[in-house]
Formats: sequence, C-alpha cells, structure tokens
Amino acid sequence: GAERIMSYTEREQAHRFEMDEKTLKYYSRGQTFGFVLGLIGVAGGLVIAYEGQGLVGFGAFFSSLASLVGVFMYDKLTSDEAS
Repeated sequence: GAERIMSYTEREQAHRFEMDEKTLKYYSRGQTFGFVLGLIGVAGGLVIAYEGQGLVGFGAFFSSLASLVGVFMYDKLTSDEAS
C-alpha cells in the first residue's frame, strides 16, 4: 500500500518536473524567435528608410520597435502581478 503510493508520488513528481522543463524551454524559444523577428523588422525598417522610402521605413522601424517594447512591458507587468 504505502510503497505503491510513494511510487505513484515519485512518478508524478518526475512527470511534473519534465513538463516544467519543457514549458521553460518553449517559453525561452518563443522569446528568442520574437526577438529575432523584432530585430529583422527594425533592421528592415532602417534599410527601407535608407533606400529612400523614409516614411514607410520609419513606420516599419517604429512599429517593430513599439511591438518589442509592448511585449516586454506586458510581460514585466504580468510577472509583477503574479509575484
């Protein structure tokens, strides 16, 4: 009886640990991809502005930059509320 309960508890804990590790890995990967896409948008906006389409280029630059800042601020606010 007691050994069976302990065995179940150990398996459950191992599973929970594995799921937490996967969640952290996916969260980190999502942040990396988001950052790379944001940098591509910022760099693309600057290149477009440099090539002579100033208004369109700066629009792309600032919208990409605003998205990155917005996501960072949202994440910061939600993590502060959770703690």
